[in-house]
Amino acid sequence: KPHLAEALTLTSPALHFRDEVSNILNLAHSDFRVSSPEKASEMSVLIQRSKSFFDEPMRAAVGLAAQDPELFTHYFSNKDAMARYFGAWAKNNLTMDMEAFLSVSSDYGSSPDVSLAVKQLDLPTQVILGANDPVIAADREVATCRKLFKNLTVLRFSSSSHFPHLEEPENYLLKLQS
Repeated sequence: KPHLAEALTLTSPALHFRDEVSNILNLAHSDFRVSSPEKASEMSVLIQRSKSFFDEPMRAAVGLAAQDPELFTHYFSNKDAMARYFGAWAKNNLTMDMEAFLSVSSDYGSSPDVSLAVKQLDLPTQVILGANDPVIAADREVATCRKLFKNLTVLRFSSSSHFPHLEEPENYLLKLQS
């Protein structure tokens, strides 16, 4: 049966979404300990109250993390790329729809481990990661991708964090075309 696609590229895959959310909360909590100890305390209480993934306390903690003005600085190694990205958002009056994010995240996070649900695909696949990404556990994501894809290439962009396609766009496009 022919493939629907000739190749696949995954950029900063978050196949272990619960861990990624935990990393995001830890980043925001660390920032808040310095900038807003009361928010750090509130976040700690919410996380302690949470009994299941994306229950109300967890959703509130993620919403609080989104208020961290420093949070997205962790997603970028290249601060010029970050300024361009957020400048484009501001210029076009774009905002993040937090309710939509929480809804999708809740569904995604409650799904079983994706590696258990999929037969290993024999499709040329490349995973592109930022070498400085604090959000995903790159080694774990790569290990899961090795279970999912027979023909896997892993590329780590040394000057990027979570958004290699925004931080090193020329290199990223070259890798897509190769």
